[in-house]
Amino acid sequence: LKFNMCNLNTSYIKNSQIEDLHQIISLYISPELQYSAQYWAYHLVKISNFNEMNYNQTLPKLLVTFTTIYWIECLSLLGKLRFGLRCIQQLQAWFKITTIYVHDLCNFMTKFYTPILESTPHIYLSALPFSPRHSIIFQKCSAMIQNRVKIVKNSLSWNVTNMTIAADDTTCIVFQPQNDTLYLGSDEGSIKANGHAITIWDLSTGQQLCQPLSYHTSEISSMIIAPKEQYLISGSHDATVIVVEVWNIQAAQCIFGPFVCHTSPIRAISVSPDSRQIITSGEDGTIRTWNTQAML
Repeated sequence: LKFNMCNLNTSYIKNSQIEDLHQIISLYISPELQYSAQYWAYHLVKISNFNEMNYNQTLPKLLVTFTTIYWIECLSLLGKLRFGLRCIQQLQAWFKITTIYVHDLCNFMTKFYTPILESTPHIYLSALPFSPRHSIIFQKCSAMIQNRVKIVKNSLSWNVTNMTIAADDTTCIVFQPQNDTLYLGSDEGSIKANGHAITIWDLSTGQQLCQPLSYHTSEISSMIIAPKEQYLISGSHDATVIVVEVWNIQAAQCIFGPFVCHTSPIRAISVSPDSRQIITSGEDGTIRTWNTQAML
């Protein structure tokens, strides 16, 4: 890990515009380093006989150093910045408490996720210079940049708002904490030509994970994740229910429906703890249960 580890000769283009980037990466970043950069925290938290108290005192301070910035550079080049956030989240869970070092690094990667992912040099050109002056990462790492942009008036601390997602006419929201996934149901849909849609987002990065899922013909009124977390179930004002398989979000697809459940709009939807029954409530004054085993 080092500064400009792939010897990029310009900072004026995006990563996607770099010719033969894949070959450049294979030349400068070994397969072992690629794997370690993405999964080191996963293996670290599996250590069972480590002196936890000593580790809690030393590791967090090592997270906000020049080497950490070079690690982020590596992830940016690989297009795997999301795995870096996963590493930090795993450490947060492992430490039981969020240290100021871990919190600062998480803020840095979240706030500047898009520019860092799209253009590796912007770690140094914009992310570090625009970090709050009182943040640990700015104080410890901004000196590594020669001739950097100097911000005359910058914020002193991280903003309370982590991110803003532009979502048209959102009518219902479901959050899946296990993988920081956010499901949005809409009135008009993100792509209006496709009608009313479900969009799926990575809440840690603010990135949309797949194309909108457009199966309903009217406003999506209710959604729920089945307890086994493999299925998203949604109900709509068109009186239908759909079941979407979401264990592999990039390949999310409807596996049942749209199925007409009521004679008027669906207002609420739930699912039994064993995922064997879906319960729906409609404006027709009825509550109905449905056998998921017959559906799937």
